[in-house]
This record gives sequence, C-alpha cells and structure tokens, in this order.
Amino acid sequence: MTATRAALDDRELSIMKEMFHRLHNLEDFPDVADVHMFLINALDKVLSSARTTKSCGILSIQEFSAEALNCFVEAEEHLTVSQWESYVESRKTGSPRELFRDRNEARHWLKQKAPLKCVDGAWLGNIHKVDTPFHLRDITRDAWRILSEELGDGDLKKSHVKIYQKLLKDVGVDLPDAHSKDFVDPRHGLDQVATWRAAVLQLAISLFPHELLPEALGFNLHFEMLTLETLKAMKELRELDIDETYFLLHVCIDNSHSGHTAIATRIITDYLELISRRDGSDAVAQAWTRIQAGYLLSERLGQADDWSNLYNHASSSSMNTIESKLAEIFRVKAQASHKLHCSCNTKLNGKSLVEWLDLIALDGDEQRAFLDALSSAKPWVIRGDSRASKLVQALRWGGKMYGAFDEAETALVAQWIDSLDCSRSSTTYRSLSARGRPQECAHSSCPHDKTYSEKAMSETTVSVSRLVGNPNSVPEQYDVRLLALHIDTSRPLDLESFIPLWFAHQCLLESFVRVPSRTCRPSMAAVINILRAQHGFVSVMEGEPEVHITGEDKAGKIDLIAVGHELADRAGWARQDCLHEVLARSKRADPSTMLEFSRQPGRNEGILLGMSFAMCLLHTCIADGRCPFVSMSRETAKTLGQIALGERAGFELYFNELDNEPVRRKEFIRGFRIASVFVDNCFVA
Repeated sequence: MTATRAALDDRELSIMKEMFHRLHNLEDFPDVADVHMFLINALDKVLSSARTTKSCGILSIQEFSAEALNCFVEAEEHLTVSQWESYVESRKTGSPRELFRDRNEARHWLKQKAPLKCVDGAWLGNIHKVDTPFHLRDITRDAWRILSEELGDGDLKKSHVKIYQKLLKDVGVDLPDAHSKDFVDPRHGLDQVATWRAAVLQLAISLFPHELLPEALGFNLHFEMLTLETLKAMKELRELDIDETYFLLHVCIDNSHSGHTAIATRIITDYLELISRRDGSDAVAQAWTRIQAGYLLSERLGQADDWSNLYNHASSSSMNTIESKLAEIFRVKAQASHKLHCSCNTKLNGKSLVEWLDLIALDGDEQRAFLDALSSAKPWVIRGDSRASKLVQALRWGGKMYGAFDEAETALVAQWIDSLDCSRSSTTYRSLSARGRPQECAHSSCPHDKTYSEKAMSETTVSVSRLVGNPNSVPEQYDVRLLALHIDTSRPLDLESFIPLWFAHQCLLESFVRVPSRTCRPSMAAVINILRAQHGFVSVMEGEPEVHITGEDKAGKIDLIAVGHELADRAGWARQDCLHEVLARSKRADPSTMLEFSRQPGRNEGILLGMSFAMCLLHTCIADGRCPFVSMSRETAKTLGQIALGERAGFELYFNELDNEPVRRKEFIRGFRIASVFVDNCFVA
C-alpha cells in the first residue's frame, strides 16, 4: 500500500468512525446534513460507475417487470449456490479454508466484522413510522416485518446483534456496546475502512425513509440476498468448533422462496405497482432506477476503491471546468429570473423550469443535477451538436432568449453541448428528479414529515413539569400495574381532538428500534413486542399463547392507523394521505407534544412507555365497548382488543424491568398522567 493510499484510508477511517458514533447518538448529534450529502454522493458514485463500466447485474433489467425481477433474483441465488457447490467440491479434494486458516484468524475476522454486524437491520430502522404517507403503509409494513425479525421479534435470544455479541465473547473478543464512544476507540484495532463505511451507509440510508424509500428498498433486496461469504463462514467456523449460529441463521432466512429475499422482492413489486397506478409509467421508470441505485449501493459499499472524495461538501467537485463555469452562470441567472419562467411548460426530469431555477438559485447542490437533466432534454440539447440544439438557437439573435446570456456565455453553453458524449444519456443518480437535497415525504406534500437534517431533535421544548407537576409526588414504591385510565363517558367526545391524537400516538415507541445495538436489553425486547402488536403482527412469547390478529392476510392490514382511518371515515372526514393533513384538523397541541417527546426516546424512555400504556388501556376500553362515543365495526373492535392484549403482554415484560428501577418507574407514571390528561382533553367539558 502506498503512503498516499494509507493516508486516504486513515482519513476515511477517522470520518467513518466519527459518523458511526453520531448516527448511534442522534439525540446528541441531530445535525446530519453531511451524512445526507455523503449518502447522495455514494448513490451517485455507484450508479455512475456501474453504468460507465457497462456491468450487468441489476442494471440488466432496463425496464421493470415483476417477472424480470423474479428471474434476476433466482439467477443471483442460483449463481451463489453454484459457487458454493464448487467451493465444497474444492474443499473435498483437499483445498484449504478460504476465509481463515485457524481459530486466531477466525477470531480476527469476526472482530473486524463487528461494526457491520452490530448494525444488522439498521437500514430499516426508521421505516413504517407514523409519518409514512398512508398509501405507502402496506409497503413499509412488510419492510418493518423484516426489521422486527432482524431484532429478534421481541425475543433477545433471536436478536441478530445479540447473537453476534455472544459469538464474539465465545471467541474471546470483548467489545463495548456499538453506541458507546468507546466502541470507535483505536485501541480496539477495528481498522477495516470498508467495514466501517458499510455500517455507516446502513445507518445513513435509514434516516431518510420517505425521501429515499426506493433506494432503501433496493438496498434491502441486495442486503437480504444469500451470499457466498455467509455460506463459507458457516462451514469454516463449524470446522474450527466455533458457534456458526449467526451465519446459519442468515442462510436459513435469506432465501428467495419464503425468507427475507422473497419478502424484499415482493415489496419492490408491490411498490412499483402502486406507483404505476398512482403516477404512471414514467414514474415507475424513475423509481426503478432509484431502486437499482440502492441495490448497487449495498452491492458495492464494501469495495476497497477510493471513496474519500465523497466527503467533500460541494457536489460540483465532480464537474469539469466547463461544467463548473456553466453551473455558476445558471446560478447567477436563476437568482434574478426564476420567477419569470412561471408560464413555461417545459419540464426536465419531471420538474418545471421554475422549480429547477428556484432550487439552483438557493442550493448549489442542485447545479450538478440540473446540468445532468438539461443534457438529456431534447430538442433543447442535442448532445454533441450545439447548432442543432434549440437552447443555443434561443440564446442567439432571433431567438426568444436573445440577450439573456452575453456572447461569451452563449459560447460556453455551445462548448458544453459540443463536449457531451452523443452516444449516451446522462447516467448520474443526481440527474433523477428530487435528488440531491433533503426532501419531505415521498409522493405527498407533508410539512410535518421532516428528515433529521431538517428538523433537529434538539427542537424538543416540551416542559414535562408543566404537564405533570412535581415528580416527587409520585410514590416511590407504586406498582405501575395498578394504574387505571379513568374516562368520564358522561361527557361527549370531541372527534376533532380525539382523531388526531389517535393517529399521533402510534409515534410513542417507534423510534426505540432505529439503532439495533440499543435494542439488546430486556426492556427494549418488551418494546418490540408492543410495537408488533400495534402494527398488527402476531406475537409469540415463550410460555404465552399465540395472539392472532384478525385480517392478517387481508390486503388492508388492520393496525392502529387503520383503526384511525375507520374512526375518521365514520366521523365523515375526507380520507387523509399523511399525518400532517390529520394534525391540521386538530384543535389542540397534544398530538404534536407526543411527537416531540418521541424524537428523543433515550431521554424520554419512561415517559414514552407510560404514555403508551395509558393509550393501551384506552384501546381496551374502546374494544370492550366502555367508550360509547367511539364508533367502529364489530370486526375492528375485536381486532383492537387483540392488539391491546398483545400490547399488555409486552408491557408485563417491561414492568418486570421497572420493578428495580425507581427513577424510570417515576417517569413511567408521569408519562401515564400526561397521556391521561390528553385523553381527557378530548371530551367536551
């Protein structure tokens, strides 16, 4: 390795470790604008590289169809199995192990993989939240199912991260928790840059579950595919008398018949069919390209080539001199003229000219995307032929835009067009519409739905003491199992207050699972069980009867959000498409207060669990018919009762942890009181 290469690796290693720690501690480091930039640059890199090298793989499917995708997945699995068979035959003839020769090498290999294995499932950590556009929830629900299984479905013995932690301890590797500052300390000798990069990109793509949903689905498909390395590790660890359970588990669940690969494939098909129905074939083509970019990101994130230039802030760093000069011209022109084009119907990659000019006037990161879009906009730009390009004709004497650009600027436009390769169209990820800067929720305009970079969690300003008074008033040894929700049914229910609160309360626990290493304790296993019930999934706990959720196999799954839709329908509301539209009808700030608390699950654990328990008791009350003003069908009421039973089973597990934690128990009771007040506020005084 050259000194230059070593210096680049050291720099990248330092950056990756710093990002890794921040992404595990978002409450302390809420600004992730640089992470967003790195992620967009990485997607741009892998898609451009794959197209430039004319590699096959996922890009061989130029036009999406379910049949083509299924055939591709089957072919990839067949290739892996064929390679596995060749490896096994080679080993039978006396060839040595390929991953590690002995236990010491195996120990080193397993240790170096720790940063990646300790974020297993993280790429889906923020999927299927309450602010997911409602029409996408059937899609994201299936993705959350994969996340739940990665986290053990609420059983710590099945948690992938927990299993890997046990494996490390078995071979004598003692590492701190992945979310601790100590984990990134150089003294542990975790120095494989590609492994840290892969881990960071998993965490990063999870932060933008609406803006980058197609990319996340593509990433998920590749990451859930069976790999030759997994098969080899399973066999070679077993030969060295090292527990191979972690790798055997992935061999079993990552299959294309009924496992995670099959689910991931179906999710993509269902998503693109939804896009086709709502937005048409052009939107499907664009979404498919973005899915391919996500797939390629997972496929190539472990490669050892140079990624160091992706950390530079300016996306224009990838532009040549002509492009940089031209981008600056457009930026200056856009600041003065973008609103003058409001009557222009021309669209580039789905955006109007006004939208493009507005973006590049305010955000330099859009300049690369604009040039890419313009370079493929026939007849305005004919690649390699400025004379035939309508844009140049418009800028010269006799054209509609004559005088907008001076002679030198027009000449630069012509020079740029002549320099374009006429044999191919733009290949960069940034040429896709809506890429290159944080967006709001996909396929809907939802101001409430912010990415972490847009709405820092530090904005939480709710005063707990204002809501619940003096914490010392909570008895030290109070048994939280005795808490009861008192509802005065003599007062009429104000649905304009109640329905928004119902939709919002799904947020209370969902952020606890965004970082896998933080779920490896009994209290978080309990939370996962509660979430599974709220999402309408069957939950099976050791020693407990199975709880079947009505409608599990129906196209429209019944969960708390689905119950909310029925409440709104019966109240005569027009069907809303996102949480923001629901909250816009609320008469009170209580739903928004719930959302603010939920953004900091680490600081507010007890409060959030207490609030959720109060709502669980409300579910039981409504399902039992003790709240006559809440109208729903008999089937929905039965399902809500089953959800409440599943929630209560999860809370019983959590109560066992609270028995020895008096401080958190106090916080739990305070949270219960807050939610009780919010429910009471929904009844007319």
